[in-house]
Amino acid sequence: DITIVGRDPSFAPVVNYSINESDAVTAVSEYLRRETIDYFDIKQDIEVIPNSIDSRQFRRLAAEELRMHLCPNCEKVLVHISNFRPVKNTLHVVQIFHRLRMEGHSIKLLLAGDGPDRVPAEHLARELGVYEDIRFLGKQDSVEEVLSISDVFLMPSGSETFGLAALEAMACEVPVVASDIGGLPELVVDGETGFLCPLGDIDAFVERTRRILTDDALAARMSKAARERALQLFDETAIVPMYEALYERTIERVRSAG
Repeated sequence: DITIVGRDPSFAPVVNYSINESDAVTAVSEYLRRETIDYFDIKQDIEVIPNSIDSRQFRRLAAEELRMHLCPNCEKVLVHISNFRPVKNTLHVVQIFHRLRMEGHSIKLLLAGDGPDRVPAEHLARELGVYEDIRFLGKQDSVEEVLSISDVFLMPSGSETFGLAALEAMACEVPVVASDIGGLPELVVDGETGFLCPLGDIDAFVERTRRILTDDALAARMSKAARERALQLFDETAIVPMYEALYERTIERVRSAG
């Protein structure tokens, strides 16, 4: 993510040179394109081509055995998948879950991934008395099965240039409740495929998540809309041709200039 790495003065000249000397440059979101142009000395056009998913791989699977193993009392499932860096706000996920548990909701929390905030998240879960209702799954080679038993995907991140984990959740028919920052508003349609919340607003995350957990009709509409949006706009069958077209235009331009 050059908007983070490139802010180190020692890297900025390298970023400027690499972009300006390239024949074609893409960004995965309009947000990243704007940030790059605003922060660096860019004289090159940047084309937005979003990240993609293979919808044949990322789809809701029949995983009732796993769900019954993790949720023997038919609890609903919240999930968070990340690298557990502080910017992902994993501790906020635990706090949101705690608040909802204190309201009496029958829920479990799955945390997939690993990183520096895993141990602090475990400590917080113990302090709040919800550790027994949380499963720390560690790194997962395949997250489709985990997503397939989930009801809400939580992404309270402080920085996301796109939000690929959220897209994977949407493809698996999981509504997303995310921060309204970075490239996430280009992915999550507030009120349709999930909800967007002000960064760091735990109250908003709790309220929006509660709405999905307690309104089955809303949850069903969002699940369907999430999958449809993932397929229509972000499936690899739509994104790969965009890259192929860019390659063809670039080759033609370079040949003409030569």
